[in-house]
Amino acid sequence: MPDNAIPRRLLDARILIYRFARDIGLFVVLVLLIKYAACDTALIQTDQMGPALAAGDRVVLFRTPFIPPYSWIVNPRAGGIVVFADPHRRGRLNCLRVAGLPGDSLAVQNGQFVNLTRPRASFSVSAADSDVLPPDYTPRDFTAPLRLPQRGENLSLDDMSIRDFFFAVSIIRQENPKKTFAVQPQLFIDDQPAPGFRVTEFALFAGTLDTVPEKYRYDFFFSDRLRAFLEYSQGGKSISFLFSLMENGEPVHQYRVKGTLVFLLADDWYKGYDSRYFGPISARLIKGGVTAVLWSFAHDRPWFKALRWDRIVKIVR
Repeated sequence: MPDNAIPRRLLDARILIYRFARDIGLFVVLVLLIKYAACDTALIQTDQMGPALAAGDRVVLFRTPFIPPYSWIVNPRAGGIVVFADPHRRGRLNCLRVAGLPGDSLAVQNGQFVNLTRPRASFSVSAADSDVLPPDYTPRDFTAPLRLPQRGENLSLDDMSIRDFFFAVSIIRQENPKKTFAVQPQLFIDDQPAPGFRVTEFALFAGTLDTVPEKYRYDFFFSDRLRAFLEYSQGGKSISFLFSLMENGEPVHQYRVKGTLVFLLADDWYKGYDSRYFGPISARLIKGGVTAVLWSFAHDRPWFKALRWDRIVKIVR
């Protein structure tokens, strides 16, 4: 045997290692392909989608319709339950049902969700719950008509209501996550600017408008409640806000929508924190559509009783 020849036993070992590494690599590629292009799983952490889903459910997500290039062509399915990256709580996943698609006109009237464009997509909550809160108190029971913008549509931020302005800001921030925006508020009392006005005795906040906490700064419901409080506390004086969206110190007056937007609702009308509060969600944030529950554990039970047998491999509609 030549001096530089490789012993057969060593050669066989190298071939075996190569084949093993190749097979492991192919297996990893296949798993990643399935996870990011076909199926994945997610843990449901709240009960706002009950009874279809419960906290502790491990669900199967069908990802294919929500990844490019398919997602560039076809809108999400109306009525489907989706898991998405919550843009308002970074690092958390949320789960809600698609209730509105681009171009739809939507409203909530006395506890009834109304899709004015596609009436068959409308639904009501149970009559027993319809009078829990008055319709002028919360978006749960009353949401003024809202039209979901379509891709390429222009938004004019200078002539919007408080709600529509903050919904537009949410859309802009979702579609431009690497840019920095700031909302600049101005208060007017009887149509006169009140730049140094200090809010007192309001349950959620005290101070001038430029010191509003971050968690409320992009919340339309907070601003709307603050306006109503000031009207009451100022003895019926006219109260109004003027909000401007700033980017690098310059106001943003117009914005062209880049992608698909969806309106999401919780199945549990009164537990749900959904698009009635935070507005439309960019479809690019959707991780997948929920198809089934794999298994479920109740976290409020002892470990030996935690498994919910009736929810194992349960199809979700």
